[in-house]
Amino acid sequence: MNKDLIELQRGCPATAVVVYNSEVEGLENFVILNANISDKSLFGSPMGNPIFKEMLEKKSKISGLVYFVIYGIDEVAKDKQERFLGIVKDREFEGYKLPENCIVVFTVKDRSSLQKISNELFHFCIVA
Repeated sequence: MNKDLIELQRGCPATAVVVYNSEVEGLENFVILNANISDKSLFGSPMGNPIFKEMLEKKSKISGLVYFVIYGIDEVAKDKQERFLGIVKDREFEGYKLPENCIVVFTVKDRSSLQKISNELFHFCIVA
């Protein structure tokens, strides 16, 4: 994992970073969301806050940088991966804007799993 490359993504709109599952612990101040989360849990009630909002807000105030880790993106179908496209592309989800000091991180099992990421999503990713 190239932590310098990851930190360069701070303030860059429409980018995300891809790391291996085993490297997540090397990041500090992170919030994890499993990519295989059900639609019901992810989207919750209409006009409600996303389930990750409170933790991201709390962690973003603790440190100058917070990592929003979407764990195991390679383990879900490509159409399910694209639920996270707005988080990367627009830095927004269901009306909630990600904090400015937030870097979106996707994890995969290994190098061969990179090809399991949807082309639409991978277009916005940097492999670190």
